[in-house]
Amino acid sequence: MGIFSDTIPSAPNLSTYSGFPSDQDDWNCSQWIAYYKNCKKFYGQDKAISIISIDAENSSIFADVNACKYDCNFVKYFESEGFGSVGNIFSKTFCTADKAVDVVKDAVTTAETVVDSVGNVGDTLAIVTKPKILIALAILGGFVYYQYKKPTFKRRTK
Repeated sequence: MGIFSDTIPSAPNLSTYSGFPSDQDDWNCSQWIAYYKNCKKFYGQDKAISIISIDAENSSIFADVNACKYDCNFVKYFESEGFGSVGNIFSKTFCTADKAVDVVKDAVTTAETVVDSVGNVGDTLAIVTKPKILIALAILGGFVYYQYKKPTFKRRTK
């Protein structure tokens, strides 16, 4: 709830947020997605984007929606719907690290499958699974370095 008053959604049709908390500052990420889908159904995508953008800007600094930028599914959904950049540099890094961990998990699963087929699972699995955190950190570090440092390679002249 707002400190002084409730933040009321700007969509004219009450059914677009029926059943949600009366203060939009208390809406969770899935309620914002449902609200957008309802607005899109009633008003079309362009008007729905406008409504959601206005309502998100009117939310207080303590609103639950501010944490949604760290929900990778929320960010991916709204960016795919044409909202532009939904998160910030930290949430992008978080979601990239989350993807990197998934890639490492897939690699470990593949390694486990290979080890199972070869044999001696106990010893090899212990060796394969320990460095997965280090691999994820290395991938993340490389990503951050190349995204934000953008090294230039110049030929040395004598």
